[in-house]
Amino acid sequence: MKTNNSHHQPLTKTEKLSEPCRHCGADLLADGEESRLCDECCWFAADYHRYDKLRAEGHGVYQAKLMAGLIDPPDPDE
Repeated sequence: MKTNNSHHQPLTKTEKLSEPCRHCGADLLADGEESRLCDECCWFAADYHRYDKLRAEGHGVYQAKLMAGLIDPPDPDE
């Protein structure tokens, strides 16, 4: 069942969806946050802002996510 950005309430037929949350993939409402993050993931907003700036500077997806702290580097012991 699709839910709104609170992850608890079912969507009504009058609510329109925008793009999914860019971190967890949850459905967002059309009037959702400019950051495209749901309420549960909004604490990532500063990291995604840095990621967007790094991508605009020409960094690759993996490198920008690593530099913004959105992913961890690979474990050298694995």
